[in-house]
Amino acid sequence: MSWTFVGRSEQLAHIRAVLDGPVTGPLMITGAAGMGHTTMLARTYELLDHKHDLVARIAPCGPAPFSALRSAFPAGLCDSGSLYDMEREVALAIAGHAGGRRLVVLVDDAPLVDQASLMTLRHLSRFGDAVVVICRPDTAVPGRPDPTDAFGYEPGLRTLRLPALSLGEVSTILAEVVGGPVAPATAEALYEVTGGSPRSLRRLVEHGLPDRMAPHEGVWRIAEPEPDHGDGIDAAAPMAADAARRAWERLDLDGTEELCRLALWYGQAEQIASVWPYVLLLRGRAADGIAFLDALPSASAEGAAPAALARAMCLAFGLRRVSAAAAMLRNAAIDGEGAPNRLLAYRAWLMAVGGRPDKAAAALIEVDRTDRETALFVHATRAAAEMADGRPGDAVFQLRRALAQADECCASVPWLAPYLTASLIDALLLASRIGEATSTARGFHNGARGCGWEIAFALSAMMTQDALRPVRSVLADVEAA
Repeated sequence: MSWTFVGRSEQLAHIRAVLDGPVTGPLMITGAAGMGHTTMLARTYELLDHKHDLVARIAPCGPAPFSALRSAFPAGLCDSGSLYDMEREVALAIAGHAGGRRLVVLVDDAPLVDQASLMTLRHLSRFGDAVVVICRPDTAVPGRPDPTDAFGYEPGLRTLRLPALSLGEVSTILAEVVGGPVAPATAEALYEVTGGSPRSLRRLVEHGLPDRMAPHEGVWRIAEPEPDHGDGIDAAAPMAADAARRAWERLDLDGTEELCRLALWYGQAEQIASVWPYVLLLRGRAADGIAFLDALPSASAEGAAPAALARAMCLAFGLRRVSAAAAMLRNAAIDGEGAPNRLLAYRAWLMAVGGRPDKAAAALIEVDRTDRETALFVHATRAAAEMADGRPGDAVFQLRRALAQADECCASVPWLAPYLTASLIDALLLASRIGEATSTARGFHNGARGCGWEIAFALSAMMTQDALRPVRSVLADVEAA
């Protein structure tokens, strides 16, 4: 498989300047493991004038003294009769072997090279007999000292650190691999999973990522696996589920969708049980969200409060079965699954926003506010009840209390804060507090990334088609200003 080399122009220019200048000290290429040290060394090799340079490529060959040097130079050069000054004598022999040409030594995986070879190279560099380029990833080798530490004190040492690939560079590589442009959300998802590491990205590609992507509306995206696809990409690959949860906390719906699909290919369905059903619900696939939860072990689905809420929302808002959702949450609370008080608070809120505020008020009597998330849903329930009773001013008070709690619950219910914000704007408008509504709406619109506007809009549209009409109006006024 061909692999596109992108970026690194600044680093290559730095290396070229070192190679074109006088020999003043070693060049050490550092950076996190997996950032492409070996590839950069190969590019350095291509920059050299092989007609006038004697180029040696060194790699670890075991712990025996001079084993690495013996792999690149004639064996006789690395034999010394001295017991006290072997490195100096071997260095002089290698320098003489160059025969007037400039000697350039490229060392890959330097921390694993035997110490005698490295000390010889240090001598060659120190006395101007060779240009020594060393690749030294930041990751330490367990159980042994790093012999390259000695180079850190050499006069004239220059250090070049390899950064992670940029998002644009990851997108370019993926486009070359699949043969077409990649959706921005897909590129961002894979950038999030790999951290911009060329090694991690290449591992994904080599373990079948292109076969798990498909074109959609002119761009390539991660395909959704069948429920019984039966294979993962690579057990050692980065954990996509963690990245999916982080994207969900950032209210990045498109990115969350791509990362959840990747997690499903990894076989991490249980780890996204509290995220993927919401994505399916917001994409109009509530039945698929319930089917996904049904396919999980019972302890992973209804036993966990976040997954129970996701199931209930799919039932209530996706399938219009509010009573069934409320009954499911009540039964789970009675059975002692998850956090009973939290489940009862979920139930009260679902009834309040699902058109049954009278029953929601009675349901709150059963709830003890034992934690922040329970308190959050209690205030959200009261706000919905106040709105239903035509008291938007009282709803504003409850919504602001709920939003104060929501900041502490973004890991579990990140979607609720934008929904509450939209509800607050609505309540302020209905209470004729136009200035406050306009101020709250500033920065909360479809063009503001990460504010969750599209999530709030989708949820409100599922509950009632008219829920956000006042909000849309004030947003239009704010954007026009």
